[in-house]
Amino acid sequence: MAPAARSPFPVDAITIKIKRSPFGMCWRWRTELAVLLAWLAGWLRVSWWLGTYSWSAGVLGGLVLVLAVVPWSRRFLAARFWCTFTRHRLQRVFWELRLHTRAGHLPWVLWTHGTPVGVRAWVTCPPGTCADDFRNSAKEIAAACGAWEARVVASRRWSLLITIDVLRRDLLAPGTTIPSRLAGDASLASVLVPAQVVGALDDDEAAEPVWPYAGWPNIGAGDHRS
Repeated sequence: MAPAARSPFPVDAITIKIKRSPFGMCWRWRTELAVLLAWLAGWLRVSWWLGTYSWSAGVLGGLVLVLAVVPWSRRFLAARFWCTFTRHRLQRVFWELRLHTRAGHLPWVLWTHGTPVGVRAWVTCPPGTCADDFRNSAKEIAAACGAWEARVVASRRWSLLITIDVLRRDLLAPGTTIPSRLAGDASLASVLVPAQVVGALDDDEAAEPVWPYAGWPNIGAGDHRS
């Protein structure tokens, strides 16, 4: 048998081996493993305090229920869930769309962050790809992430860095009300609409209109001025 050809890019080959190793699998599932380890550590700690495993599980279950009921913690947990879900779906759709190198090196999903309309992901383009390749696959990316639209924007400073905005909510849709932080602040009422302005507007209702120059109302039908 002929010996296998060696790759001219040993660093890329090592990266592929690491990604396909147990270490790479743990890195891809780091959020789920961190939550599992935290829950296991808390369960053992509470069990040591209470002296029973069943009651400790009930205490942790109650804590999870409280976190799901409190508005700010519920929003935080929901945002982190969608960020984790989006990261996994992006890695999967990158593989299915062949947005990787010939050796199988997938783009790095550096960070995911929740936004008011969905999730924003920072992704690095592997060699052989550019932002246009991801932009042309925006519809497939949106469908894979369960969103109605996906927008790809390249960095102006580093062309290998792109941001993918996965949009799941449309704040400008018909029937959507955007609350204003200024509406409920009574201290800003005098600043935004001073009393002098309101009085002047009321007085102007009965006043005659001010024309740009004298004689404008007397212009005849045949007069033309610019």
